[in-house]
Amino acid sequence: MLEDQVKKLKNASLEEKREIVSNFGIYELRGLARALGVSSPTTKKRDFLVDAILNLLMNENLEIVQKASKGRPFKKLETIDNIINLINESDIKMPPVPKTYSYEDIISFAQEIPVFEYQSKDLLKKQGVLRLLKNVSYFMDLKDNLVVFVSSDLISKYNLQNGDLLEVSAYKINTNNQYSAKDIINVNGESASSCKFQTYQASKVLPVLKKYINNKSIIIGGRNISIIEDPLFLEADTIKVIKSFSSEENYNIFIGLNLSLEDRLLLEECPEFTKFISEYGKDNCSKNFDKIIDAINLCERLCSIGKNVVFVVYDILNLLNALDVYFSNSDAVQMMGHCQQSNIIIEKLISLASAYSTGKDCTEIIICNQLDLNDSFIRNQVLKVSRVIK
Repeated sequence: MLEDQVKKLKNASLEEKREIVSNFGIYELRGLARALGVSSPTTKKRDFLVDAILNLLMNENLEIVQKASKGRPFKKLETIDNIINLINESDIKMPPVPKTYSYEDIISFAQEIPVFEYQSKDLLKKQGVLRLLKNVSYFMDLKDNLVVFVSSDLISKYNLQNGDLLEVSAYKINTNNQYSAKDIINVNGESASSCKFQTYQASKVLPVLKKYINNKSIIIGGRNISIIEDPLFLEADTIKVIKSFSSEENYNIFIGLNLSLEDRLLLEECPEFTKFISEYGKDNCSKNFDKIIDAINLCERLCSIGKNVVFVVYDILNLLNALDVYFSNSDAVQMMGHCQQSNIIIEKLISLASAYSTGKDCTEIIICNQLDLNDSFIRNQVLKVSRVIK
């Protein structure tokens, strides 16, 4: 069946092929590319996949290959048969039926296991948030665009969990900016040799405590919105608020995407924060998505082991827009001016704020400007469940 459908696509004109293939979402492109024999499609960009698929369709001896057993199949997405069936519809320009997603669907990572090439003798310190998957465990380095793989032996030795912030000694294993951890140095800011984390059991309660900074009250364990001047840059008062939380009693997280040089320099005044940031002017689609997911996973993990957390979300509308760019090629429905997946992730992010029955808290400070309040999602899904800092 699949072979027959691919043959039908092969018989279309080049223009028809390009139009059809170009209209596929990134997940469908990866699935079709894998079926046609493209190596490691999850590591390739969209334009490369389109060209590779079109080139393969010109091959008279094309054969359909089985999906690699070591690759993670995409969840709740179109199967290869359905992708090819789409080609045979009488009106290919009809929009597909919008899909619905859950948070778990969205963060399903597809990471190919690398081919081992060599082992460098140089050990370097790397830091990132662990992604504990069925067949592979790894993290994206916080500072550099590279992957560090963590062996199952290290996972078992230190009882590591998804979302743990790891600092490791690592060696390079190939030319693709991929590393392997040799040993674990710190886990969530504590020495790996001495930390023993247990799941934190506590019920959520209404936040009642307040912290006063510059005569402004902040709800501890709640969602707080700080509205600053336009254009949106980090201000002295904002830095003062952020630094006021930099104590040993709190684990501090800062997330901000596409930051200007000025903002990144100002953030150097806050070394106590674990920062998930990206720089302005780069092609950061995939990196921005990874940064947000890693920040959420770390926050959830810290709350589960009984840490006080302060989570600063800088320029929340910019986060939304960055996610929209990442999901722009998907076929999810638009809701309140943004991709459905973007809304789900931001809703997950703002839901992290909580006060707990044993006195532990996750306090969120969400920074935006006055113009952002005109955005339908910010107005209806963020502002309505948050308290404006006054």
